[in-house]
Amino acid sequence: AYTDLAGYDFDQSRKGPASIEEDIRAAKTPEAKLAIEKKLIPVLTSADSPYAAKQFVCRKLMVMGTAACVPALAEKLSDKKLSHMARYALERIQAPEAAAALRRAADFDPPPPPWALAWLSALVERELGQLDTAISTLEALADTRFAAARKRGFDFSRDYRMLNELGRTLFE
Repeated sequence: AYTDLAGYDFDQSRKGPASIEEDIRAAKTPEAKLAIEKKLIPVLTSADSPYAAKQFVCRKLMVMGTAACVPALAEKLSDKKLSHMARYALERIQAPEAAAALRRAADFDPPPPPWALAWLSALVERELGQLDTAISTLEALADTRFAAARKRGFDFSRDYRMLNELGRTLFE
């Protein structure tokens, strides 16, 4: 299933991806999960893998990825098609390398919206226990301290998910 995944596309049977999903559900130890992760990373880094295969890998790394996959995901932050999927996966990985990769994404051309980067960085920092940094970032979001966001009419002080996250982080 893992070798076939490198050629998987949306118009094909999901039998191979479903088999990998079953492997992930059955993996109970960190070692077993890491073994699967190491089989998924080459699909993400291969120039020949279709978008569908890479998107599938990002989705799986979102739920079971470790610091081992951060370099491969970080590489996709500059990919127009996969940057959002890579960001979502990095957001969920509880490793300092993931937070650092998200911060480095600000230097890309074009950079992601600063408020999106702030949101994802705050979530990772909170999970890593860097509560003061997460609080400061979430407060910047609540105050909509991003000129481009204000210009576009965004008011993050009305975003209940962000406010809940800020409250939860303050409580911790």
